[in-house]
Amino acid sequence: MRAERVMRARYLRAVQAALAALLLAGCASLPPARPVPTEQQGAPFKAPTLYASPTAPLNTGGAGEPTQVANCTNNLEFIEDLSIPDGTQLAPSREIVKEWKVRNSGTCNWNADYSVRLISGDALGAQPLLALVPARYGTEAVVSIAFTTPSEPGRYSATWRAHGPDGKPFGEWFTIEIAVITP
Repeated sequence: MRAERVMRARYLRAVQAALAALLLAGCASLPPARPVPTEQQGAPFKAPTLYASPTAPLNTGGAGEPTQVANCTNNLEFIEDLSIPDGTQLAPSREIVKEWKVRNSGTCNWNADYSVRLISGDALGAQPLLALVPARYGTEAVVSIAFTTPSEPGRYSATWRAHGPDGKPFGEWFTIEIAVITP
């Protein structure tokens, strides 16, 4: 009986060694894990942000807009460029959309009575007066403006600023700066 147990133990060890060898051989066929270089990585996921069309006509209020706080103050804080970084080189006569992330850092709710206006530079095909995206105070919003690059090569810029229902400018301004080059 002892001899039989010894034989079984040797047999089990041999089977275990064979299985381990098969598993290790299978791992050898897998390519080694390598990190992807930063320049080859895709952009991080950016959740979609809902915003009103900046080309919507201005109006004087409407149903469903937030109630305005009495004696509120207007303010806009520029957070970051979301598209077309300053200095981007673009082909002539191309339609582009520039987006800026901003925060309504005042105490007023932005509604349809608020606008963004061109305060300096070239309008680049956009209307110089557009509706400001509605935003409750304390929230972030995306300002989006459609432009057309000029047909002539050169450096172009446009600076925009928010304006309240009374027409007074408020908050930080935001810009687009591009270079039009011939292909």
